[in-house]
Amino acid sequence: MNIQFISSLAHNIAFGKTFLKTLHSMNVYTVDEEKIRSSSLDLEEFTNFATYLDFPKLIPKNEIWLSESNDESENNFFIQNALKQVQLVNSGETSLDAYHKALQYEKSLREKQNNFKYKPWQQKTKTIYKSIYIKLLKSDHNLKIYLVDGNKVRTMFKTDFVEGGHGYVYNWIPLNEVWIDNDIKQDEIKFIAHHELVERHLMKKGRSYDEAHDTASKKEFEMRQN
Repeated sequence: MNIQFISSLAHNIAFGKTFLKTLHSMNVYTVDEEKIRSSSLDLEEFTNFATYLDFPKLIPKNEIWLSESNDESENNFFIQNALKQVQLVNSGETSLDAYHKALQYEKSLREKQNNFKYKPWQQKTKTIYKSIYIKLLKSDHNLKIYLVDGNKVRTMFKTDFVEGGHGYVYNWIPLNEVWIDNDIKQDEIKFIAHHELVERHLMKKGRSYDEAHDTASKKEFEMRQN
């Protein structure tokens, strides 16, 4: 039996891979993102969607994988972003240039659909923030962890905001707050919050984002295994 077929079948079962539709010769699937992120340290970086450009050893070239917990109203943005990235790379663009151009394309789609223009951070208002917060998850020593509307954050602040964030990475999140994307499954909130807290602590002490993120990812994965 073909080894590639066996590998594909194993992924279908292990990651809950479910066919959604075909667009421009690309097959779109939903997958269980929690199982993917918990399967290896490298795959812990899987977010709302991905293609072979992100995980060449996992995802076939003609497939787009969407997290099954995504807000369905956002899936078209993710699909269009993925299609644009693949199209640009196939036409000779580097993966990095394709990523940024596709991100700008997604941003324009969000602005058009929501009739909203991204504003400079200094124009942020309490009204904007109030609509983002969903629930206070924890408050300790003046540090607050909030569940936020990830769709609104991606539409109003940063298109590639995923899973969570804090003020030492994003200047539009108050320094005493950690934000967790509401697209995250309930069971995963503790893992993502742990990641953000470790990363925030290290950056507050002066570590670079890359160093802090790598350490936080390892700690998150260890927590997932336990």
